[in-house]
Amino acid sequence: MAWYSYFLMNVPESLIMLALPFVLFGISIRSNLKSMLIFAFFQGSVAFILSTFLQTSLKPFLTLFFFFFLVFIIFRFQLLKSVVITLTSFIFLVIFEIITTLSVVQFLNLSYEELFNNSWMRIMASLIMVQIPMILTIILLLKFNLKIKLPAFLR
Repeated sequence: MAWYSYFLMNVPESLIMLALPFVLFGISIRSNLKSMLIFAFFQGSVAFILSTFLQTSLKPFLTLFFFFFLVFIIFRFQLLKSVVITLTSFIFLVIFEIITTLSVVQFLNLSYEELFNNSWMRIMASLIMVQIPMILTIILLLKFNLKIKLPAFLR
C-alpha cells in the first residue's frame, strides 16, 4: 500500500469509525474533536503499519485491540464503555463492507486483485464502501436525533 493511502484512507476511516458510535451514544463530538483527530492519526497509522507489515490473520484482532486501547487512553472512558464503542465501530465497519463490497466490485467491473493492487482504486473503494455509508448513517442519526441511551454503569 502506498504511503499516501495512510492520509487518504486510514485516517478518515478511523475518524468516521469513531464518530459513528459517538453520535449513536450521544457523546459530544464538538467537545472531543481535538482528541478524535489525534485518535484518527494514531489509529490510521496503526492500521497502515499493520496493513503494510503484517499480512496474517492476527491483523484484524490487533487493529481491534489498538482501537480499543486508543479509545481507552485518549478519551479516558471506562473500560466497558471503551469496549462497547470499539465493538460498535467494528460491527458497523463489517456490515458496510459486507453489504457494499460485492456490489462495488460488480458495479465497477473489477476483480479483487485489481482492487487491492491499485492504491487509488483501493482508496476509492474505501470511500464508497465504508466512509460514505457511515457518513450518511451519522447524518441520519443526527437528523432524526436517534440515540441509544447507555446503561448507567457505562456512562
